[in-house]
Amino acid sequence: MPKKFDTTVLTKLDYTKNLSLNTIKPLIIIDAGHGGLDLSGQYVTHPDKRFEHMGTQVNEGVLNRAIAHLLSFRLDLFNTPNCIVSSSEAGTELSLKYRCEVANYAAKKHHEKTGGKAILISIHHNYFKNTKVRGFEVFSYYGKKESSAEISKAADYIAHYCGLKYANTFAKSIVRRNTGSKDLFFKKENFKILRETSMPALLFEFGFMSNAGDYYFMSSYDGIVAHANYLENVINNVITYNYLDFNPPMLES
Repeated sequence: MPKKFDTTVLTKLDYTKNLSLNTIKPLIIIDAGHGGLDLSGQYVTHPDKRFEHMGTQVNEGVLNRAIAHLLSFRLDLFNTPNCIVSSSEAGTELSLKYRCEVANYAAKKHHEKTGGKAILISIHHNYFKNTKVRGFEVFSYYGKKESSAEISKAADYIAHYCGLKYANTFAKSIVRRNTGSKDLFFKKENFKILRETSMPALLFEFGFMSNAGDYYFMSSYDGIVAHANYLENVINNVITYNYLDFNPPMLES
C-alpha cells in the first residue's frame, strides 16, 4: 500500500460482495489531472493551468474533475467498478508518483478479489502558444511497459479506437485537423501516468484551452456532459467487446 494512502479512495471496491463471478467487470481507474479547489475555494494549481477568454476564466484541474466525477457517477449507475485516484478532501494536487501508486494498488486489489482487469483513464485539457491549434488527442505510452508488452498493445489498440470514436461522435470542427500526422487523434508519449502504471493507461486531452472555440465548448455544461458521456460510451464498448483482451475483435467505432 502506498505511504499515507487514503483508503477511502477505494471504498467502492466493496462492490464485489454483490457480484457473481460471471458479472465481474474491469476496474475503471479515473485520474483527473492537476489540482482542484481547496476548502476555501482557492485553485491549488494557481497560477498554472488557469485560462481566460474574454473575461471568462476556467481552471483546468476543476474542469478535469467535473468530467471525472460525472463519469464516476454514471459508471456507478450501471455497477461498473471505478475509483478516482486524484481525489482529496482538501482539493490538493496529489503527486503523479502517488497517483500511480494508488492506481497500481487499486488494480492489484481488484484482481485479487475478482480476477478482473483494470484500465486507467487520465483526463486533461491541452494548451499551446499557437491559439489556432485545436482539437482532441489521446495518448498511450510510447514504449513497452515493464509489467507486460501485451498491456502496452492493448492500450495502443484502445487508444486508436478512442480516436476513431471521438471523430465519429463530435463535429469535425472540434477534431484536430492540423497536426500533419497520419493518425490525427492517437499519439504515443512518455507521460509518467502512462509509463508507471501497471494496467493499460490512456491520457485524454479534450481540446485546447488556448483556442477560443475549443475553450467555450469544453468549459460549457454541454461540453462537460458530452465528454463524460463519450468516456462512458468508450468504457462500455471496451467492456462489451472485450478490448482488454489481447486478441480483440474488429474495432467498433
